[in-house]
Amino acid sequence: MPMGSWMRTVVAAAALGATAAGAQRMSGEIERLSGELNLSRSLVFQSPAMSRLALMVQRIGPRDVTVLLTGESGTGKERVAEALVRASPRASKAFVRFNCAARPQASLKERLDAYERGLIVAALDEAGGNRTHAARALGLNRGTLHSKLHKFGLASAEDAEDEPGADG
Repeated sequence: MPMGSWMRTVVAAAALGATAAGAQRMSGEIERLSGELNLSRSLVFQSPAMSRLALMVQRIGPRDVTVLLTGESGTGKERVAEALVRASPRASKAFVRFNCAARPQASLKERLDAYERGLIVAALDEAGGNRTHAARALGLNRGTLHSKLHKFGLASAEDAEDEPGADG
């Protein structure tokens, strides 16, 4: 092997080793910068705390999870929500804003009740109608599930026999 080829091989092997060692660092840096890019479309920032937030946006965005953003008025919650959506698989879909403070209390309660009712129906459906399994999936005990079924008008006539504490 000529001297030039040997030297190129050693340099290539060293570069490959350095690349393998640095790949994880580069991956983390890419993730951080990508998060900052998503967040920077909505906010201008330089602080380390905002850089950590940008990294969190990039890590959470692609996941199928529910995120609750809280904070005082004017702190950028909506901008963070927009960045989360841009980093998610739902980026091409509509972004629906829901400002709890701007809604009458009754309207908010109705929407939350509808959401809760939907969760209960879905859990029962997933459990094949088995209330014990549905309650477990929802993190409820059977008695609580039973009262929620009545609250949402989902209880049937035979539920009276099955009611916790009922004789029979």
